[in-house]
Formats: sequence, structure tokens, C-alpha cells
Amino acid sequence: FHTDLFEGTALFRIKLRKDENPPPTADECKYYFTGRKRTFQAVIKGRFRQPIPVSACATGQVFNRPPSKLPPKLVLHGAVKLFKKLSPQLILDFDGKTPKFLSPLASTAQNVKADDITDSGETTRPPNISNSIELPMPEPDPADPRSLHQCLLRSGNNQSLPKSSGTIQSRMKARKKAFDRNFSRKEQEPRFDPNKEYSFEFFQHLLHFEDFSLDLGIGGRHKLAGVLNNQPLKCMAARYRLDRSGYDDLDYLWAFDIWHKSLQTQK
Repeated sequence: FHTDLFEGTALFRIKLRKDENPPPTADECKYYFTGRKRTFQAVIKGRFRQPIPVSACATGQVFNRPPSKLPPKLVLHGAVKLFKKLSPQLILDFDGKTPKFLSPLASTAQNVKADDITDSGETTRPPNISNSIELPMPEPDPADPRSLHQCLLRSGNNQSLPKSSGTIQSRMKARKKAFDRNFSRKEQEPRFDPNKEYSFEFFQHLLHFEDFSLDLGIGGRHKLAGVLNNQPLKCMAARYRLDRSGYDDLDYLWAFDIWHKSLQTQK
């Protein structure tokens, strides 16, 4: 796919049935969800077509019309509290004509890496590291040249490099903290580099696609078709204007609609 701002490849995995029992030598790609709570994975891999401030890029959901049949206020309050815990910089706007909730791209993705692109168009990476979009892409160590922390160091924003860590969770936490700060300050640097290939991995376990519901741990599962007012979910990222106070002026990096049959039959 390509847009005016980004070009690349997208991979989506959506869990639609219960776990299967894989054979001992099972292909991990084929049995991706086995043994995992996840119900969805998206991987976006590609290059930015122009330098863009990292803090100007957000991901989330954007709708063309207001929701309908909202859950009770207690459930909504619990949902907002949960989402804020997962993404402290979450921007919520359910009152406008185009409701949205957005969070920083660089800190929302579960795993992010940046590979250099050579003059021949190939990416450089360490030995024995596959470039396949289907294989796992664990968060690089902060000292790894592929880590987003490196662009913070080069930008001169007085950022210190976090200590190296052997756990993926601590690496993710350090990146999220650094780029949440970058987003809140609307800093012009660092910028996504057109000479690098970026990989963003997103996954979650709250959405259940077999019945298109959301499980917040409050009051069971909540069907989404009525709430969304017959609108699809999105896998999207966009650039917004740093010199404006709102987030209505968005230019999409990518945007994929995720439909379910219940959206077509909902009245």
C-alpha cells in the first residue's frame, strides 16, 4: 500500500475461533494465537515518504458520525479508565461530529524497530535476524541501532539512554515512557527518517471478532455493532498539525477498515 506520507506492507491476524492443538513441529506463523491471550495482531512495515516529527504521529480510532446505544455510564467510565492506564497520553473526543480517540504512534505500538535502507533499497539488520513480516519482531535493546531510542539521542533533546535490559517488557516500557514525554511536549525532533524502514507491531486481547464484542472486564462482553453506529473499526495512523490545539486536521499514514457482518445487519 502507499499514501502521500507512507508506503509499505501490512499484515493482519484476527482470531475467529478457539485455539487449536498444534502438532509438536507446528509452524508458529500458522498457529500464531495458540497459547496467547491475543485476539488481534497488526504489523505495518515500510518507509515514510518525508521526514515527519515523531510527536506529530498518532494512532487510534476515528469515526465519521457519533456513536449510538452507548453502554451504561459505569461501563464507559471503566473503559476510559482502562484505556488511560494503557495509554496515558490518550486523547478522547466523543462529543464532536467526528468522535475519535488517539494516542502517540511511537509509544502505543507494542514493538517498534527501524532498519537502515541501503542505496540498493535493501535493509541492513544483524545476522540471523529475519526481515519477514510474519515472524516475531521483539523490541530492540535501547543500545541497538534499530531502537527508536537512538533517534532521540541523535535529535539533541537531552535524552539519556535507558539501561540495557534483557526483558522485552522493560524495553517496551522505557520506549513508551520516552515517547509519551515527546508527544506531550509536541517536540519537533526527532523525525521519522525516509531512509529507514520502520516496523510497528500492534496486538490486543480485548476485542473478540467472532461476535464483534469488547471485553472490558466490566459487565461481560459488549457488542460493538450498535455502539459504532454501523461504522467499522480502523487500523490507522495519521499526522496531525503540531501548531494547532485540536486533532481534527489529520493526514493518514495508513488507514484500514475492519468490518464485521453484524455492522451490515444492525438497524
